[in-house]
Amino acid sequence: MPDSNFYNPFEKPSKNEWLQILDDAAQRQLTLSPKVKSPVFIHQDETKNYSPLAEKSNNNWNIVETISVSNSKKANETALSSLQGGVDEVQFILRKLPEIDTLLNTIELSMIHTSFTLKDAGTTKMLRLMTQVHSYAKNTANLQGSFQLNPFSKTNRLKPRVKSY
Repeated sequence: MPDSNFYNPFEKPSKNEWLQILDDAAQRQLTLSPKVKSPVFIHQDETKNYSPLAEKSNNNWNIVETISVSNSKKANETALSSLQGGVDEVQFILRKLPEIDTLLNTIELSMIHTSFTLKDAGTTKMLRLMTQVHSYAKNTANLQGSFQLNPFSKTNRLKPRVKSY
């Protein structure tokens, strides 16, 4: 069980701290096309001058940890360690329906963003996953996150029952 400080806000590193860590790599640029270059490192502070993306009130970013789940207990340990290290959002990549109580053990979903991607799942499995997460969550009014469903088959046709979904 996490200690009482587990869900305290994590102090994000400043731009100068990141620049010290990245050293010369922070000055590199990606060449997207002959006319378009982008810096490799962009800090959140630099985005405050830009208007927010669609449907957002600000340009705040989440620190995301992507976890491929083959073992629910190990994935839970990774998620808890990441949350304790300052992650704002956990993205679980699932190959099959997980043991939801084990996967989300002691994780308070209403305090973080949580995303689930169920590889090669149809609507039936995705709906079952959504129901499992909903039944696990204690405070469903404040849940934030997403469920990623690829609606197309390998032949790029709409999967059966997606229209009704």
